[in-house]
Order: sequence, then structure tokens, then C-alpha cells
Amino acid sequence: MKQELNNLIDLLELILSEKLDCGLAEPAFYKLCWNELPGLELVYTNLHHYWNDRDIKDAAYREFQNAELRKLITHLRNGDFRRASGVSFLHES
Repeated sequence: MKQELNNLIDLLELILSEKLDCGLAEPAFYKLCWNELPGLELVYTNLHHYWNDRDIKDAAYREFQNAELRKLITHLRNGDFRRASGVSFLHES
């Protein structure tokens, strides 16, 4: 579980730093062994909101989504899967 969680965090950090485009990251996201990440089913589902909104050009909305992505990364690093699952990218968590 630890390695797969680190892979997820690394992927999200690459996206946040814009070192990896969402279009390229999404296939890697699907290749993660989600069965090794129990309790993160909602994270899997909620990240689809991020992928689906990647083309929105509104700067304020993009900053909102990136702030939520930073929260998600922090919660995952801290092992707080309940709070990580609450990051939906639809509203401020």
C-alpha cells in the first residue's frame, strides 16, 4: 500500500507543478493498483472532476482546483484518508 500511495502522491505533485499534463497523467492514474489503496475509492472518483475541468481557462477556478489538489496531497501524505476523500474539486473542502 505504501508504495502505491507514494506513486499516487508523486503523480499528483507532478500535475500540480505542471511537469506533467493532465492528459498524460490520466492514463498513469488508471494504471495505479487502486485495490492496494483501501479507503480511497472516493479519491479515485473525485479526481475525475479535476480531469474533466482541466480545460477551463478561468484563473480563479484553476487556482481553486489547485488549492484543493494541494489539500488532497497533504491529506494523503498525512494518511488522513477520510479528509482526502472529502476533496471533491466541486467545492472548497
